[in-house]
Amino acid sequence: MRILGFILLGGCLGTPATETPFDTSSETDTETDTETDTETDTETDTDTDDAPPLEPNHFGTTGGHSVTMNTGEIRLSTGCDMAYTQYQPDGAESPVFVILAHGFARGQEQMLGWGEHWASWGLEVFTPRLCHASIWDTDHAQNGDDLAAFAKEIQAMAAARPIIYAGHSAGGLAAMLAGQQDSDAVAILGLDPVDSNDMGTDTASSVTIPVGTLMGIPSSCNADQNGTNMVRGVPNHQSFLVTDADHCDFENPTNGMCTAFCSNNSASQTDSEIGDVITLMSTAWLRWHSGLEKPAARWWDPADPFFSAYFTDNSLTEL
Repeated sequence: MRILGFILLGGCLGTPATETPFDTSSETDTETDTETDTETDTETDTDTDDAPPLEPNHFGTTGGHSVTMNTGEIRLSTGCDMAYTQYQPDGAESPVFVILAHGFARGQEQMLGWGEHWASWGLEVFTPRLCHASIWDTDHAQNGDDLAAFAKEIQAMAAARPIIYAGHSAGGLAAMLAGQQDSDAVAILGLDPVDSNDMGTDTASSVTIPVGTLMGIPSSCNADQNGTNMVRGVPNHQSFLVTDADHCDFENPTNGMCTAFCSNNSASQTDSEIGDVITLMSTAWLRWHSGLEKPAARWWDPADPFFSAYFTDNSLTEL
């Protein structure tokens, strides 16, 4: 395996099991208010042959929902005691559950920003802590099984909604493996995903749902961008290179345990500029494939004049 191992020195995020893990009225819930109301839902398809296509929202900005966070832990049928954080958009019922997996030897802490941002756009997000993604216990296939089992548990406790799996680095591989086996999965999103021993590549041809990936530049930290080969085997896939992005740019937030080894010191763009592209594109994929906003697909279509007009700086390259 060529995935760079990180030793996570920070303390683990508290994950107390609660009797009602989906009760957003708890006094211990942490609420993140977002004062902007830039979101305009466009669920109704009003396109006609004569009308211009609807313009999608700009997902680089915070959405119109405040976000409530809950933590819990579930004993899975696979034997994993999976701690998680739930990000719930206030005042909105998400049509899907987004399950976002962290990378090898990382944790929920590095996915917090994605959970908050995506939830502000009306998506209910869960960031589980993988049970087999450490230096002393690495089992990518089991992580995929665990994610699929986790999805069944939250569907049983909350609602039987479709699932979008997402993941960074080795979490992207786990998301692929989970999405391949889960009949309730509708899409997969990879954030600089990394394959291991061709496990994802061998699975790719049997993945029947759309897979979108945002890739960083080749480096030892993303196994020389081997996630690209993994995704190319999926019948319905799209993949973009985010210019100058290193492996740490796909965490939110990252920390020194990643940047000390994986930073792109020759980048011509700032981390903020790179992060804006990843934020916009990842949120667009989720809004599109959740069914919340059909015009969001325009952000993923290089042939669309809207796409080409916005990305004039070559900050994205189709792979």
